[in-house]
Amino acid sequence: MRPLTVIGNWKMNGSLAGNADWVKAVCRGMEQGMPAGRKYAVCVPAPYLAQCAELIHDCSQAFLGLGAQDASACSSGAYTGDVAASMLKELDCSYVIVGHS
Repeated sequence: MRPLTVIGNWKMNGSLAGNADWVKAVCRGMEQGMPAGRKYAVCVPAPYLAQCAELIHDCSQAFLGLGAQDASACSSGAYTGDVAASMLKELDCSYVIVGHS
């Protein structure tokens, strides 16, 4: 059986300072103990992916995964604002919300 995965989607929210505070607080809480058989991740807005990747890696990568809010169907090209899956992979994104409303 696959583990239960809980993913938070930040929508169009966040700030550099707020992201740092939030990720650090969540990681501290997760290090104190998590239910077995569950995974957790957060899908942040594209401008904050690099920051959150570093924050998660620094404090508790084993507990909290990183995801993106969307991925392009194209691998490259003139698609303003799109983000390719290969770009997300470089930032250690393990999750992406595809086709959401």
